[in-house]
Amino acid sequence: MNNEAQLTWKTSLLIAITVAMAGAVVYAPTLVNELTYDDFTVVGENPRLGALVHPGAYVSSDYFRLSREATYRPMVTASYALDYSIWGRRPVGYHLSNTLWHGAACAAFFAVCLSLGAPRGVCGLAALLYAFHPVHSEAACAVGFREDLLCALFYFAALALWPAGREPGANAPGANDWLRALGALLCFVAAGLSKEMALTFPALALAKELRFWRHGGSGAADGAFWAGRQRKAAIVQHSFAWALAIGLLVLSVTFTSSENSAANVAPPFFLRAPAFFLIAARYLRLLVVPWPLSVEYFIMMMGWLFWMEVAGAFCALATLGAAAWRWRRRFPAGFEAFVAFLLMLGPVSNVAPLFNPMAERYLTIPSAAFCWVVANALAALRPRRRWAAACVLMSLYAALTVARERQWRTAEQLWRDAIKTTPTSSRAWMNLGYALDCQGNQEEAAKDYRMALTLNPKDPKVCNNVALAMFRQGRLDEAIALFRRTLQMQPRYVRAMVNLALALAQKGDMAEAKRTCEAAMRLEPDDAEIRIRYGAMLEGEGRAGDAKAQYETALRLDPLNAKAHSSLSALLADEGRLDEAVIHARAAARLNPRDAAAQVNLGAVLAETGNLPEAQAHLERAVDLAPGAADARFNLAIVLEKQGKRAEAAAQYERALKDANAKGNKSLAASIEARWKALKIP
Repeated sequence: MNNEAQLTWKTSLLIAITVAMAGAVVYAPTLVNELTYDDFTVVGENPRLGALVHPGAYVSSDYFRLSREATYRPMVTASYALDYSIWGRRPVGYHLSNTLWHGAACAAFFAVCLSLGAPRGVCGLAALLYAFHPVHSEAACAVGFREDLLCALFYFAALALWPAGREPGANAPGANDWLRALGALLCFVAAGLSKEMALTFPALALAKELRFWRHGGSGAADGAFWAGRQRKAAIVQHSFAWALAIGLLVLSVTFTSSENSAANVAPPFFLRAPAFFLIAARYLRLLVVPWPLSVEYFIMMMGWLFWMEVAGAFCALATLGAAAWRWRRRFPAGFEAFVAFLLMLGPVSNVAPLFNPMAERYLTIPSAAFCWVVANALAALRPRRRWAAACVLMSLYAALTVARERQWRTAEQLWRDAIKTTPTSSRAWMNLGYALDCQGNQEEAAKDYRMALTLNPKDPKVCNNVALAMFRQGRLDEAIALFRRTLQMQPRYVRAMVNLALALAQKGDMAEAKRTCEAAMRLEPDDAEIRIRYGAMLEGEGRAGDAKAQYETALRLDPLNAKAHSSLSALLADEGRLDEAVIHARAAARLNPRDAAAQVNLGAVLAETGNLPEAQAHLERAVDLAPGAADARFNLAIVLEKQGKRAEAAAQYERALKDANAKGNKSLAASIEARWKALKIP
């Protein structure tokens, strides 16, 4: 490598690193975000995430049950398992990974632009526009949509490596071309195992070849497109690419979750097919004017208004395509981008039914075509105007992206924003109710659940959540009836089974509660959460040994399950095995440091070992986390009393008694009152 080539390579590497850092930095504010949307399904509330650390889980029919994915995406699942092994369930680690994956995808897109022979300035500008564009906020902010980031990274890497544009006059491909082709195919497989959007790669690889033919950058000296061994090599390479695409498509179709029932609720094909023109036009509008953004986009595929919108969208796309063709020689990037955009949207054309016909995350790869055409258009301006316009545009994109990140800060913020744009979305109301439910605002959550049920009375998830809200309010008969109705709609709905079992147990029907929980365990034998629930029922019957076996099984299934550690700790303490109890109690508090119950359990066990100062510290932490938790104050009062701090203990007893009475916990209130009176402080 001569000095000039080395300098060029170093400059390109420096730009790629800058682009990657820019892509990561713009999403750095998401590190303080909570889990939202599908994050709860695949990470936050997936009790089997720990099982995905084992390679065998990815080639098993249990993959979908363990990963909670609807299609086979092992690259994404493996990334969650890696994060889980490092961070547990703490959101910051998952968001950090998303920002890094997005930055890497931006650098890979820069490499694609370089491989097309564009000047480095244009390539860097296109990649920065891609890094800052607000439409990527859904994929980057939502941990559960990481598949789009990974697919984009490997897709762009494959396209950048694809060996098009050989030196004029070269009759045979070199070894480097074969290595690049092999690397491209491997990246294509990785992209396809991340998301089905990658299936368009062979078409884009062919388009890349055609681009160089048209510009005269490939072919033999006689001017032929392919000559001799070049032609044979290209045919072999493209044959492998198409064969892999067919294989990935077959895998995606055949190896799919049985719960992926989009086809059962999707409109017929004659409505879905023309809707693609409307959706594509709306996507272009989002790329040009990326605000407001939402997690809910409704396409009403019925009525005369729908057909008028489709006709208008078709005319707009046809006009845009005709203009791109008309000016293809003077501005080739326009026609290239138009064709590439439609090709890359192919997998989400809704020919195969989708749960969400339109979503921002589907633009993670196609948006590259838009950034390419904008960068080339800016390159046609004079340098001062070019960089001024570029700075204004990137600043605007960055500001909108940061504003959108704030809307993704919490689940409540996200769904309140969604309801503003789509007030008739039952899913938005249900998810808002769930977010409020998690915060303890059960009364407001119940209202949102009822609104969701009114909008969509046949949705089992909505029905289950409404029933859960009633259960938490103590309305057991109504909750049980609604749980049963949920299971009539979806008999294998394991979460509803577990919830029904809990409601039956609280009502006192332990026999049916256990039968229901056992049925759920038969459907989900590797679900640690069900084992914990079942163990609690056994413990309530006085079967401590059987309960302990369930907790230990839960820990084998999910070694990082804080509830299992805490439950096992309490049993071990009752058996007098305090050293082991402390180990499990510390594990629970470490894995879920904001769980007041885990802090109470650790404080109580430490108090039994005589470690009163540390016990006090953990119990005070529990009171800070849950000021209304009567058991936390009660245990804290006992520890204070043992240390001779009688006045402080009396104050805690008094407050604990008020909290216990407020929640109607008569047995706890009686225990607190007896202990307080025994203290003999007026």
